[in-house]
Amino acid sequence: TMRIHYRLVKLLDSIQRPNFLHSATRKRSSISNARAHLGGENLAATDIRSFYESTTAQHVKKFFLNELGWPHDIAKIMASICTVDGHLPTGSCLSPLLSFFVHKRMFEDIDAVCAPHSVTMTLYVDDLTLSGRGVTAGLFHSVKRIVGRSNLITHKDRLVPRGRGLDGAVGELVLLLLPVHEVGANHAIGFDDDETVGMRHPAIDLDRAGAHPEFDQSTRLPDRPARARTHRPLEHPVVVARSL
Repeated sequence: TMRIHYRLVKLLDSIQRPNFLHSATRKRSSISNARAHLGGENLAATDIRSFYESTTAQHVKKFFLNELGWPHDIAKIMASICTVDGHLPTGSCLSPLLSFFVHKRMFEDIDAVCAPHSVTMTLYVDDLTLSGRGVTAGLFHSVKRIVGRSNLITHKDRLVPRGRGLDGAVGELVLLLLPVHEVGANHAIGFDDDETVGMRHPAIDLDRAGAHPEFDQSTRLPDRPARARTHRPLEHPVVVARSL
């Protein structure tokens, strides 16, 4: 089964994806996802609850049948191979990419709603993030309604008003080695008392940088870093934020 999953990943990887998708796409990551929202005046973010569990074998079959044009019997067999207990499995290499294509029309509808308001929308697996002056509570509710029409549920809603900025509101936000000028002079960056590197901002919640799986040995902090002045900027700051 896993061998078939790998083959399907290669097949789906050959299909062009929209610019707003930052997961399961070459040269895009949680870093590029976060970078897209730097400088956004307002920001809103939400997650789709139990995204893989809510993406059923019936959803997958319809994608193979209607979008790829496969025969009904082949689509049904492949849907059963791609799912476990009737839904996409957590941990499969196929689930991040297949889940996007299954719900592609929904995400494109969200992007179409955001575009007229000059709002940047990005998607990282099940994390939706909006930024820009046009982000309002009304637009955010419109996005949530579109998700609801697909029988999916949003949760962990975050809405950061103008003046509060990007920092820390993006679900599972990870910014690695961003130059100080990209973060902005208004945010002091340095070592914290708890040995965490990050922005001092009321909306941010930080994990220890070395604990994050995207760090390699060259970016891990030492076990006990020397204390720096509170407002001394780092040449290559490391910022890690977990979901609020």
